[in-house]
Amino acid sequence: MNDSRRSRMRGTNPVQRMRHVAVLQNTSTKRQRVICGLTRWITRVLTPVLTCLRYVLVCGLLALVSTTGFPASAADETVSGFVQRYCADCHSGPDAESAFRLDTLASSYARQSVEGKDHGLATAATFDAWAMVHHRISKGEMPPADAEQPDPDQKARFLTAIGDALAAAERQRQQQFGRSELRRLSRIEYANSLRDILDLPHLEVDEMLPPDSLAHSYPKSAKALDFSHVMVMRYLDAADHALWQALAPRTESEPCRIVRAELKSIEGVTETLQTLRVQLTQTTAMPLIGMKLDPTLDIVKGDFQQRRPPKISDPEPHFDGVATFMNSRSNHNIVVKPFKVTQSGYYKLRVHGWGLVNDHGKLLPSDRTEAVAFYSQSGRLLGRCELPPNVPTTSEVTVWLNAGEPIEYLAISTDNELFNFPDRGKAKYESFKAYGIGLRWFEMEGPLVDQWPSESHRRLLGDLQLQPTEEQPNGLHYVVVSADPIADARRLLGQFLRRAYRRPQREGDLKIPMQMVRQRLQRKEPFVDALMAGYRAILTSPEFLLLYEEPGELDAWALASRLSFFLWNSPPDQQLRQAAASGELLCDDGLRRQAERLLNHPKSARFVEHFLDYWLDLRNITLTEPDKNLYPEYNALLAESMLEETRAFFAEMIHADLGVNHVYDSDFLMINQRMADLYEIDGVDGFQTRKVLLPPNSVRGGLLTQGSLLKITANGTTTSPVVRGTFVLSRLLGDPPPPPPPTVPAIEPDISGATTIREQLAKHRSVALCGSCHQKIDPPGFALESFDVMGTWRTHYRALIEKGEKGVDLKSNGKPVQYKIGLPVDSAGQLPDGSAFADINDFRQLLDARQPQIARNLLEQLIVYATGSPVGFADGDIVQAMMKRLETNHYGVRSMIHEIVQSELFRNK
Repeated sequence: MNDSRRSRMRGTNPVQRMRHVAVLQNTSTKRQRVICGLTRWITRVLTPVLTCLRYVLVCGLLALVSTTGFPASAADETVSGFVQRYCADCHSGPDAESAFRLDTLASSYARQSVEGKDHGLATAATFDAWAMVHHRISKGEMPPADAEQPDPDQKARFLTAIGDALAAAERQRQQQFGRSELRRLSRIEYANSLRDILDLPHLEVDEMLPPDSLAHSYPKSAKALDFSHVMVMRYLDAADHALWQALAPRTESEPCRIVRAELKSIEGVTETLQTLRVQLTQTTAMPLIGMKLDPTLDIVKGDFQQRRPPKISDPEPHFDGVATFMNSRSNHNIVVKPFKVTQSGYYKLRVHGWGLVNDHGKLLPSDRTEAVAFYSQSGRLLGRCELPPNVPTTSEVTVWLNAGEPIEYLAISTDNELFNFPDRGKAKYESFKAYGIGLRWFEMEGPLVDQWPSESHRRLLGDLQLQPTEEQPNGLHYVVVSADPIADARRLLGQFLRRAYRRPQREGDLKIPMQMVRQRLQRKEPFVDALMAGYRAILTSPEFLLLYEEPGELDAWALASRLSFFLWNSPPDQQLRQAAASGELLCDDGLRRQAERLLNHPKSARFVEHFLDYWLDLRNITLTEPDKNLYPEYNALLAESMLEETRAFFAEMIHADLGVNHVYDSDFLMINQRMADLYEIDGVDGFQTRKVLLPPNSVRGGLLTQGSLLKITANGTTTSPVVRGTFVLSRLLGDPPPPPPPTVPAIEPDISGATTIREQLAKHRSVALCGSCHQKIDPPGFALESFDVMGTWRTHYRALIEKGEKGVDLKSNGKPVQYKIGLPVDSAGQLPDGSAFADINDFRQLLDARQPQIARNLLEQLIVYATGSPVGFADGDIVQAMMKRLETNHYGVRSMIHEIVQSELFRNK
């Protein structure tokens, strides 16, 4: 089998891997039997568990109805009287507002059954309905402002009666079943588990796995993580791909080589980067001799209509470098062609170049650092090489590359995406002024090997002898020599299982994996193929896929899993397993020590990234892209830098135990040169994110005004106070507004600049159904209105120019920009309590009074993420005690994490 076929067999493209997985299994029928067998195994083990849970749940609910409905007492009269007086007019009968009937709800909570159907707080629908009533009334959203209002004592008695009954129902359910439910590993947890167990830190399998649903905003609970045949098949594909990636392809490593691709002459450019040849042909790039323009390059333009390609010749002296000014991926091949990765591993990528400025064909000294970025073909950022201005410099980055993976280049720091304007009778680089990068050569060194076979290989095959051969059908260039295959398989599978399962090995754990090994050996399949079938069985078994927890206090092993999947999104490492085995994890000090260790470990970056992806929706940052006519300065580097800023900032909040006031205010940022340019902060050079102090009275500070959040809460053309206000209320304050009425249309943006969003909202608020909610939603959004869709500070809106109009005096991509200065921005507002603010800094001062609310929200978000269950009525006293202790430390985020880990909520199912 040649290298290209081997790449398809074991290669890095998940789609290709899934297409060719049948080759590894010899026949698709055999593979289907494997999938069906594993599915039947999971079903056989899981179905009795779920059936038992359903039976217990039904019995429990029947008992719960009789004991946890509102008692027919003074509390019952309080509830029914309140509902009759303040709610029944709108929420009774078949025409009840929003189809929400409190008359039938009020009569059902105290009854066990009506016509054979369960009622009362034991039913999920009734419980959720009363919980919503409690929430809306406690927040002052009901009764409506124009209706009769209860006095404070009436309201308090009503809320107490409902709250006590809901808490009692919840406590009884928790005693029987626990707070959280049996669930499987999420997509990211499964992928990270494969990486850690196989020692493949850069394994790419995420896209092979089906996306997870969300419950309570996170993919962390049974409600979000369903089971299906398709899911098992995809997880089997991922396991299969990972296992073959872990094995050494040959008995000897590829030798370390240095491949240099020089940009000397047109032939050198053609053989290295097609995009640079295209740019030279189109005269958007400049040929260089030394650090000066080479005027001898001869270009004969082609004719697309006549299908006549352009011709380019380079008489002596040949150029030895290229100046580029574009960061575009479109319409050009940006693969570095000489970089052929024949073996997965670490490599050094180097580039030799410098920053420069082109002023209409004249090269001038630059005043800023530039950067070249390397990517995998899937879009994974491999690393950036920084190049200082005016001094040719070699810069390198060490990266992990997968076999067969093309390496893409991008002059990421340049400001222009594409020079697309008509021929003006001269070189196009004589028609614009721009920062650029002078490039001389690229270089790849590797693979960089410390040991061979690798640790990942040893975890599967141990020290078994490898006999070199021609390439085998499984893609390996050897066969594994075993004097006793059954004994070796049992030994190796046992070692692997003890690492994969998050508990001690039990008798019978190896029964099915060994059956699969024996079946394949009986069919005369190679020993390594038989062994891989056993490993696949382990990686798709219920013991691996499911997080088992018994009601009540968690044992040490379950606690270790909960801790590691909270702070690492991956299984316990050896040190945490030892702490579980010794019982250290069951004492407060031992649990705290391990939590500290996990927070200080580089793997905690997984928690930071994943938690922010869902709490603040950072995963959606590329769902929309700013309009190129209105915001031409937006590029890929800015999007990457936004994410890096917010992740680094939240990591610093954890590291330094900073208070929750940093959610909306701080005296520092975590930024690089690109973000500093966006924020108009001087003195930041280079593309490594670092801590930068803010000047006094800056409009920046905290998460609230970071580019990532401002980008996510805007579309590609305009900002919306409604969207941003809803985001602030829901994600930062924990007080989400109700959804809009279905009959009210959304506001369409006016990109012509004729009306402001504030003027449009004023008309919207005049609608009776909308006014009360928008009094709450709009003010936080107005406070952020001085930031555009990229997060840039503005005093006026941008508007597209119309025919005959002239835009602002700026150029992008060598052409005048297509926008003009529009109407002025008004970021003043007033909160529902009457507190007024003039701008974002005034709004921050008002948020100071809401620190406990912000802290409570973040605490509850972390509890959901850590336990898979939201804070319920039965948890209120525990959470309130945590808040009281956190108050003394300004609600520090690290302290918050420790409070959660030490709490009953975390240490019990």
